[in-house]
Amino acid sequence: MFSFNSQYVLAVLPADTPEIRWDSAEFAMVYVPAGSAISLLTFHVGGEGVHLPLYEGAVAVTLNVAAGRSYRIPALNSCQTFKMEADAAGSVEVSFQGNPKMYSWKANYALTAALATTPEIKWGEAEFGMIYNPPGSPINQLTFYTAPEDGGTYQALFTAAGVAVVLVVAAGRAYRVPVEVQGARALKMVADAAGTVVVSFQGVK
Repeated sequence: MFSFNSQYVLAVLPADTPEIRWDSAEFAMVYVPAGSAISLLTFHVGGEGVHLPLYEGAVAVTLNVAAGRSYRIPALNSCQTFKMEADAAGSVEVSFQGNPKMYSWKANYALTAALATTPEIKWGEAEFGMIYNPPGSPINQLTFYTAPEDGGTYQALFTAAGVAVVLVVAAGRAYRVPVEVQGARALKMVADAAGTVVVSFQGVK
């Protein structure tokens, strides 16, 4: 494990707030200094200068904060970089803890509405994943299928409660890959409409 910390000057607009590298991090903590006017942080994830707001279902991932307190940052595993949009300009300090063997990568996938034609995603080396549904995308729903090996026989993925693993999405937003896929060697996402998404992964070398 390794740890480091750094200071960041946050802004109200995402375009003006700094890009923060996540890469090999597993956990992070934000420290709001005494006297700070910041009370809300909204998270945007991505890489290479392009970031989308992170959502859990229909709810944006945010963190209510107060001056003179520290908070664990919500899990951002698999994003390459992130931004914290603040409701008031100000400085915060962020500390990270991670694994030097952890690395991240990403790829584009042209999804279809049929299991036979939607692309296979190699999940074997990944621990976490993030899906980026770009602005203007026609995709509103993703249904997950997994296989025990690359090119294997795919089966619909269900929870222990017997519920199919389906992710409702919207254009211009990012979402975590459901934890139910952990343990699969390969997966497919069947979309309700053909379109391209970006998926970032985090795993151990």
